[in-house]
Amino acid sequence: MNLAAGNNINAFFVALVQLKKINFNETSLILLSKLIPQNILFILQYAKQAKLAVFQHKLIQSDWQPKKDLRIELKGLNLDNVWHNIIQQIGKFNIEQGNSLEQQIIIADKRQKLILNIARLEKQARKELQPKKAFELVQKINQLKQELKDS
Repeated sequence: MNLAAGNNINAFFVALVQLKKINFNETSLILLSKLIPQNILFILQYAKQAKLAVFQHKLIQSDWQPKKDLRIELKGLNLDNVWHNIIQQIGKFNIEQGNSLEQQIIIADKRQKLILNIARLEKQARKELQPKKAFELVQKINQLKQELKDS
């Protein structure tokens, strides 16, 4: 496949990484991505499982799946489009109208943090014995749920 270079991306690389354990240290991939100033698509393999990963403002990973089922579709008219589509496929991002890929990644990250914060506060509220503190936690949970709904 011979594609035209994009405005920002002239090439990207594919790196196959054989893992010794399935629970790998993500900071190693992040550090590698920052040290090598290139766009890299990582194929991570452990036994008969594999996943894809890219670093775009943060580490974005697909789910583990059997190696034989691992697929990525290269689509776009130039390398900028192909790279953005790869990131979309791995992160399962749906680009909302008016947003760029970077904006959508930030929005998805914010939503994920809100969901985790809500779950943490709900757990804390169930354990809370003092009614006043439990009520305050429930109010905070409702506020975060509304923020999540609005985003």
